[in-house]
Amino acid sequence: MDSDTPMVKVDTLYTKVEDLIKSSIALTTLKLKARMALFMSTFAISLIVIAVVILIVLFLNIGLALWVGEMLGKSYLGFFMIGFVYFISMIIFRLFFYKMLKAKVSNLVIQNIMN
Repeated sequence: MDSDTPMVKVDTLYTKVEDLIKSSIALTTLKLKARMALFMSTFAISLIVIAVVILIVLFLNIGLALWVGEMLGKSYLGFFMIGFVYFISMIIFRLFFYKMLKAKVSNLVIQNIMN
């Protein structure tokens, strides 16, 4: 057969398309792995920061509750007062800020997924 026959051209085209598909799959896999690595590292760092912040807030609240309890004469009253303040804060947050925060967080998550 001559090198310019249609069968050779189809065979060459088939080989090139096959290589292109394999390369596209490999590139997509690498991009997915890079995104997952970025997501997992961001997630891990966020968890660590959140854990540290929770511990700081916890100890500050215990100290504040003990201090308020000392001012009121009974230590358990300080814990009740701090709990009540958080309960009222939660109700106010839920009534006025929940929808706005939910929309912003949803947009941020979608934006991070798309980038």
